[in-house]
Amino acid sequence: MGAESEFDVDTGIEPAGDHVFRATVTDRWHTFAGPNGGYLLAICTRAVTSGLPFADPLAVSAHFLRPPKVGSAEIRTETVRVGRRHATARASLFQDDREIVHTIGTFTDLDAARGRTLLLGAPPDLPPPEEASRVPASPSAWSTE
Repeated sequence: MGAESEFDVDTGIEPAGDHVFRATVTDRWHTFAGPNGGYLLAICTRAVTSGLPFADPLAVSAHFLRPPKVGSAEIRTETVRVGRRHATARASLFQDDREIVHTIGTFTDLDAARGRTLLLGAPPDLPPPEEASRVPASPSAWSTE
């Protein structure tokens, strides 16, 4: 298996107690307003699935309560329910003892799916990063033409 990607490294978690994890929010996944919400959601999802029998997300939602910042974070997880085919769990990301993101999701094992199942798992055909367009850091620089 190859080396971990930057995203895998930057969404990494470390156990810090029962249902508690530590992570570091980096500056590599920024928008003009700070750390990207999807990036924070990925950290929370990684933490919450580490304790579940099912790791494939069916539906995950997040509420962004406060602006995040670069630095250390604590993720607290809770398993709400585990059934035969799916589990529901929640996770909250904290910085400086303040809840930044609250998530809840339902997870399954797509490899065990039986019956009519539609998997649209092929990634989109995108240009290599060096050929992609740069988005200006500030919305005031975006052109509407």
